[in-house]
Order: sequence, then C-alpha cells, then structure tokens
Amino acid sequence: AEASARPAAATVASRPGATVEVLTYARSLAAGDIVQPADVVWSTVQAHQAPAGGPQDADQVVGLSAKRALRAGAVVTGRDLASPQVIARNDMVEVAYIVGGVELTVTGKATRNASAGEPVPVLNVQSGRTIDAVAVSPGRAVAGPAAQIARANPQQFAAR
Repeated sequence: AEASARPAAATVASRPGATVEVLTYARSLAAGDIVQPADVVWSTVQAHQAPAGGPQDADQVVGLSAKRALRAGAVVTGRDLASPQVIARNDMVEVAYIVGGVELTVTGKATRNASAGEPVPVLNVQSGRTIDAVAVSPGRAVAGPAAQIARANPQQFAAR
C-alpha cells in the first residue's frame, strides 16, 4: 500500500459522525524503530479522533524514529517521532572543522547521544578540551561555521 500520497481530503463537517483520512501505523513499532514506507497507511477515523496538525504526507514521517512503543492502528502524531540517533554517548566521533574549502578533522569521544542536526559536545581525548559540534551522520560531526548549517539542514552533510 503506497501511503505517500494523501487521499482526497475529506471535508470535516460539524455534524456528528463526520470522518477524516489520517495517517496511522500499519504495525506496532518499538521505541527506536525507524518508520519505513510500509509502516504507515491512510485510515478513516471519526473527526474527533484526528489530532490537529497531524502529518499531511507520509514522507514527513518516513525515516523518523519512534520515541516510544507505538501501537498498530494508532494515529500518527509528530510528538511520537524524532530524528534517529546517529551518535551515542562515548562513541568515537570524527569532528570536521570546515572553512574556505579546507577541512581539518580530529577524533574525540561523544559526551551525549545526538540525532542529526543536534548539538553534541565531543571530548578531544588528547588535549582534554571539549569541542562544541553538531551531529551529521553516524560517527561524524562538524564544528565551526559548518555547524550552523548542519543544525538547519543535517542532510547536506550526511553524504560526505
């Protein structure tokens, strides 16, 4: 079942029994599971069960991680999902400082978990100093001017 394209929007009337199309989970997900295209489907529910501001497109939730266990048939809401964690506390992380086409890298230890685009302090084990970086992909973070860009658009650095 292709869940990406939303069916024709149902007009929500103020009459009892009105129904709307909402995105729901096709299967139960455990905390930390990554939402795949087949994990979400459009379902018809009573209008009063549809959360305000729910996702309008399956592409908005595919690739996100479940914050907690989610039951099959439950309505998809943004508060249940987050960007997947790419760095775990104590992981060895390569931190790149990129400016003017020059890239300097150092390896350090992450001091906390982080998702792509989130700040992650990294301890330089040689100098004992902490580097303020932003996670961009598994085992990789950026610092300096590139960190500001990575906060706004982490996918830009993911392919590097």
